[in-house]
Amino acid sequence: MLVFAGRRAEPTHSLGGLFEALVAAGIATREGRKALNEALSFLMLGFGFTRHPNAELGAAPDDLVTAEQAATALSAAASVLAVCRGMAAELHA
Repeated sequence: MLVFAGRRAEPTHSLGGLFEALVAAGIATREGRKALNEALSFLMLGFGFTRHPNAELGAAPDDLVTAEQAATALSAAASVLAVCRGMAAELHA
Protein backbone atom coordinates (compact mmCIF):
# COMPACT_ATOMS: atom_id res chain seq x y z
CA MET A 1 0.00 0.00 0.00
CA LEU A 2 2.78 2.41 0.88
CA VAL A 3 4.69 1.74 -2.33
CA PHE A 4 1.48 1.89 -4.38
CA ALA A 5 0.83 5.34 -2.86
CA GLY A 6 4.36 6.45 -3.76
CA ARG A 7 5.60 6.31 -0.18
CA ARG A 8 8.68 4.60 1.26
CA ALA A 9 8.07 1.24 2.93
CA GLU A 10 10.57 0.38 5.65
CA PRO A 11 11.30 -3.36 6.02
CA THR A 12 9.57 -4.77 9.09
CA HIS A 13 7.90 -7.90 10.40
CA SER A 14 5.41 -5.92 12.48
CA LEU A 15 1.93 -5.86 10.97
CA GLY A 16 0.89 -3.26 13.53
CA GLY A 17 3.92 -1.17 12.57
CA LEU A 18 3.02 -1.42 8.90
CA PHE A 19 -0.52 -0.30 9.60
CA GLU A 20 0.78 2.59 11.72
CA ALA A 21 2.88 3.64 8.72
CA LEU A 22 -0.30 3.64 6.63
CA VAL A 23 -1.98 5.86 9.23
CA ALA A 24 1.04 8.20 9.34
CA ALA A 25 1.00 8.46 5.54
CA GLY A 26 -2.70 9.38 5.57
CA ILE A 27 -3.66 6.21 3.70
CA ALA A 28 -5.47 4.56 6.62
CA THR A 29 -7.31 6.00 9.57
CA ARG A 30 -6.64 5.48 13.24
CA GLU A 31 -10.21 4.13 13.53
CA GLY A 32 -9.38 1.55 10.87
CA ARG A 33 -6.30 0.56 12.84
CA LYS A 34 -8.39 0.15 16.00
CA ALA A 35 -10.94 -1.96 14.13
CA LEU A 36 -8.19 -4.33 12.95
CA ASN A 37 -6.14 -4.31 16.16
CA GLU A 38 -7.31 -7.74 17.33
CA ALA A 39 -6.79 -9.32 13.91
CA LEU A 40 -3.32 -7.79 13.52
CA SER A 41 -2.31 -8.86 17.04
CA PHE A 42 -3.50 -12.42 16.45
CA LEU A 43 -1.64 -12.64 13.14
CA MET A 44 1.56 -11.39 14.79
CA LEU A 45 1.22 -14.04 17.50
CA GLY A 46 0.96 -16.77 14.87
CA PHE A 47 3.83 -15.29 12.89
CA GLY A 48 6.10 -15.43 15.92
CA PHE A 49 5.30 -19.09 16.55
CA THR A 50 5.85 -20.24 13.02
CA ARG A 51 8.84 -18.20 11.85
CA HIS A 52 11.90 -20.38 12.21
CA PRO A 53 14.24 -19.46 9.33
CA ASN A 54 17.00 -21.79 10.46
CA ALA A 55 14.87 -24.87 11.02
CA GLU A 56 14.52 -27.72 8.59
CA LEU A 57 11.00 -28.39 7.31
CA GLY A 58 10.64 -31.50 9.46
CA ALA A 59 11.72 -29.55 12.55
CA ALA A 60 9.05 -26.83 12.25
CA PRO A 61 6.91 -26.52 15.40
CA ASP A 62 3.68 -27.70 13.79
CA ASP A 63 2.09 -28.45 17.16
CA LEU A 64 2.30 -24.87 18.51
CA VAL A 65 -0.72 -23.63 16.57
CA THR A 66 -4.01 -25.49 16.84
CA ALA A 67 -6.47 -25.99 14.00
CA GLU A 68 -8.82 -23.51 15.71
CA GLN A 69 -6.06 -20.89 15.96
CA ALA A 70 -5.17 -21.45 12.31
CA ALA A 71 -8.82 -20.93 11.31
CA THR A 72 -8.93 -17.73 13.39
CA ALA A 73 -5.72 -16.56 11.72
CA LEU A 74 -7.21 -17.15 8.26
CA SER A 75 -10.30 -15.16 9.23
CA ALA A 76 -8.12 -12.36 10.64
CA ALA A 77 -6.02 -12.31 7.47
CA ALA A 78 -9.18 -12.10 5.35
CA SER A 79 -10.33 -9.08 7.39
CA VAL A 80 -6.99 -7.30 6.95
CA LEU A 81 -6.91 -8.14 3.24
CA ALA A 82 -10.44 -6.77 2.73
CA VAL A 83 -9.46 -3.47 4.34
CA CYS A 84 -6.28 -3.26 2.24
CA ARG A 85 -8.22 -3.97 -0.95
CA GLY A 86 -10.61 -1.17 -0.05
CA MET A 87 -7.73 1.23 0.53
CA ALA A 88 -6.14 0.22 -2.77
CA ALA A 89 -9.41 0.83 -4.60
CA GLU A 90 -9.63 4.32 -3.05
CA LEU A 91 -6.03 5.12 -4.04
CA HIS A 92 -6.60 3.85 -7.56
CA ALA A 93 -9.79 5.88 -8.08
